[in-house]
Amino acid sequence: MFIPTLYNTKLRIMSRQSRYSSSLIENFENDNIETVVENDNAETVCEIFDVINTGDSKNVKEKHKPIKTMSREEKELLWKIDIRVIPLFALLYAFSFMDKVNIGNAKLEHFEEDLNLTENQYNMILSSFFVAYILFEVPSNIVLMNTRPSVWISFIMLACGIILICTAAAQNYLQIMILRFLLGAFEAGFFPGTVFYITKWYKNNEENFRISLFVSTATIAGAFSSLMSFSVSTFFHEANDLSGWQWAFIIDGTLTCAVALFSYFLIPDSAGTASWLTRRERKLAIERLSHEPSYHEDYTEKHQILEAFKDWKIYMAMLLYFCILAPLYSFSFFIPSIVNGLGFNALYSQLLAAPPFILGSGSSLIVAIASDRAGLRGPYLVCCLLVAIMGYALLIMQNVSIPVKYLGACIVGIGLFPCVPTSITW
Repeated sequence: MFIPTLYNTKLRIMSRQSRYSSSLIENFENDNIETVVENDNAETVCEIFDVINTGDSKNVKEKHKPIKTMSREEKELLWKIDIRVIPLFALLYAFSFMDKVNIGNAKLEHFEEDLNLTENQYNMILSSFFVAYILFEVPSNIVLMNTRPSVWISFIMLACGIILICTAAAQNYLQIMILRFLLGAFEAGFFPGTVFYITKWYKNNEENFRISLFVSTATIAGAFSSLMSFSVSTFFHEANDLSGWQWAFIIDGTLTCAVALFSYFLIPDSAGTASWLTRRERKLAIERLSHEPSYHEDYTEKHQILEAFKDWKIYMAMLLYFCILAPLYSFSFFIPSIVNGLGFNALYSQLLAAPPFILGSGSSLIVAIASDRAGLRGPYLVCCLLVAIMGYALLIMQNVSIPVKYLGACIVGIGLFPCVPTSITW
């Protein structure tokens, strides 16, 4: 999961010019460019087309004067994009995250006993998800870059919902293993694809807070998954001869399918085709991104793909991301079992698994705002990792009270969850 994710990060940076160049040409083809900008700023659009034609943004910047931004208009545009794009993808990512981690709550609802699984088999089922995630992350994002986001992203969510519903009908180890593998294959493209999609709307210095917004909803989704499992265990257990974990998968899968169908009609494929933007706003949305330093051409060039693998910074970022995601996903999958191990029964373990996610959501937003204002990523990332280490230290300490250990679990959530958006946008 980690190498493809960093590769996709490099790939989506390289792809910006070709994606936006085609959008520019399409939207400017039959239009009077002079209506886009003021007369004293006419070179702005000229500069865009020079980049498109020459592929050399460095020389173009030397030829043309700095861009005069329309600050008030740009702020209004950003607000409009924020309202339309971020809540929708926050909702989608919330269900995507919940689809992944709900198996942790299922374990407390006799999931292993009903399917006659050993502890080792349960761990293999968890691993099968990530094997598929690694294999299909890059292919999925190649498909995304060559099709409409509204089609591919909604299809991913619909497929995940159907797989979850089918999981409720699984009868043995082989069936559940295949279903989790398929879930990983479809989930693989969602998060990196969403990050890539965000870059089609925002500048690099605007991305951290926006990504943190929908990542924070994922942590809330983790809390919601625990609360939903608690409710299902209380009211639906053994209803129609189905166990609580089966009802949880059915409800989660049904909601995911509904959100997928809903999203197909609401996801704008690009700024150039967004029906809720005016003609002028579409042009401004394209223009403001064309001047990003990472505005490159022809992302399919072989030498650029090789460049991504030869860049040592990619491997350092890969190592960093591994050090973040390994504890984050293990914590997300096993927090119900961790709480259960503190002495709480299965029902209350699901309920008490929610607060670490909620606290992680709040800390993600706080860190995003602070790091954006300071213009720094590294120091905040290090601080968050140190906080998470402190939480883990409390969890593994002997001869401490149960409340202190539970406090440690909450501190882990506070420290871990902000690390994902901060590292991605560094």
